[in-house]
Amino acid sequence: MREVAVLGVGMTPFGISEKSQVEMFAEAATEAIEASNIKPKDIEAVYVGNVLGDFEEGQMNIAPMCTAELGIPPHVPSTRVEGACASGSIAIRNAFIWVASGFCDIVLAGGTERAM
Repeated sequence: MREVAVLGVGMTPFGISEKSQVEMFAEAATEAIEASNIKPKDIEAVYVGNVLGDFEEGQMNIAPMCTAELGIPPHVPSTRVEGACASGSIAIRNAFIWVASGFCDIVLAGGTERAM
């Protein structure tokens, strides 16, 4: 198993927001991408932890929408994972597995929610 490192992190402010879940994910992900000195084209997979996408966005799988918002090429696999309050952690775990196994070198992972 290969060693895995977190290259950058990002987050949005806590509290009520008028932004969509996709916009909030893109804001935090952009911060992480800039901190890591990588380019969106270098990302090989995306995991988005999300529970309420179908209620808030009218879209059950918001991962491809998040990927498109960031300018990541459309052929890059983008997967929504759900595990209630652990959804973001599951996304990070899956990214770890893909990098540790050697399947990918750079994976973007995070979570987004906009509570009703």
